[in-house]
Amino acid sequence: MMEMARILFQSPRIDTYADVVAAIAKGHPAIEGVQLVFFDGPVKEEIVNSVQTKLAELSSIPEYAYAARLRIDSKKMDINSKELFENIFLVDVTCIAKDTAIEVAALAIEYSKTKVGLLRWIKRVDKENPRVGKNDYSYEDLLTKGAIGKLLKKYVGKCHVLWSFSFLFGVLVLIATAKIVWPGFVVPNDVINIFSLLIGAAGLYLAAISLKAY
Repeated sequence: MMEMARILFQSPRIDTYADVVAAIAKGHPAIEGVQLVFFDGPVKEEIVNSVQTKLAELSSIPEYAYAARLRIDSKKMDINSKELFENIFLVDVTCIAKDTAIEVAALAIEYSKTKVGLLRWIKRVDKENPRVGKNDYSYEDLLTKGAIGKLLKKYVGKCHVLWSFSFLFGVLVLIATAKIVWPGFVVPNDVINIFSLLIGAAGLYLAAISLKAY
């Protein structure tokens, strides 16, 4: 299956979309196609054409020449739906409002295999259009950076512990039920003690995670 990236559309600045496509193409060479996602208003096919034209205009820069070869299309989507993250390698939030970007990143935590990309210029001079390959920049996955990255690690850790806790508790329930149904069923005390200790350890770990969150 072809690797795809989605760029959320909101800003009217075409240059930014060209920069993002170039950054994606350079940072993730396996990506073969890019989709502009319109969530606030109708799809504007002319935007796709404008981005492709801008990439062609900047083709003297190798990163943009390579990006110009990617297939670019558009789609209308609800950014609060699971569909946004289905069968996709990366969702870019560079061109949308910060509060909306945070909401998207928070929703993406549930889909840890999907990256949430953000292009950031490290040093920008006024009245100059910085370009990928010419100016210093970073293209980061928000789910591995800063507070959101820590939140993701806590979320994954809690999920693993909760699943383990549920499994252990379920085994104990089955054992208790078996002893009621079949009075002759005997379980060594050591086994019960081990399961009780494991459940207690899981509970302590969850409590520690909760305390760190405050």
